[in-house]
Amino acid sequence: MIAVEPVMYLYELLVQNIELNDLEETVKPMKIAVECRSGRILALGRPNMLSNPYSLKYQDTIFTAYSVSETVDSALTISFDDLIDEIGEVELVKMNCEGCEFPALNCADIKTLKKVKRFIIHTHLQYGSSEELRQILLKLKKADFHIRKIYKDYIDVVRI
Repeated sequence: MIAVEPVMYLYELLVQNIELNDLEETVKPMKIAVECRSGRILALGRPNMLSNPYSLKYQDTIFTAYSVSETVDSALTISFDDLIDEIGEVELVKMNCEGCEFPALNCADIKTLKKVKRFIIHTHLQYGSSEELRQILLKLKKADFHIRKIYKDYIDVVRI
């Protein structure tokens, strides 16, 4: 099992949690950001105290609904295709990545998606449009997924 976290202080908490629960043999933490393409540097900024834990910034463009006071961290990116190719068949992908679900899944190959048995996706429409979400759902259907449930901002799909 892997756990992906690009933000250093959250990654450190992840590692501590793995150690406290004696899961070092079960869970492999990765400090990396899932994105459309591999090999880019993602700058992570600290937003004001009333916003999400971090915001995404690519060069001159900040992808966030909140103001960013400073760049505090960075992470290398990996595409969803490359991540799945690295680890192989996957039982469950749970995504809660503050907007990365849009570029990661919209860029993913159908062949890669078929290596996953089930997705639970927390969608963040402030980072993407309802049309992008529709495109993701259509792509998942093409990869033989069945939409089990759509909650307010969660989607549960399973491959049939």
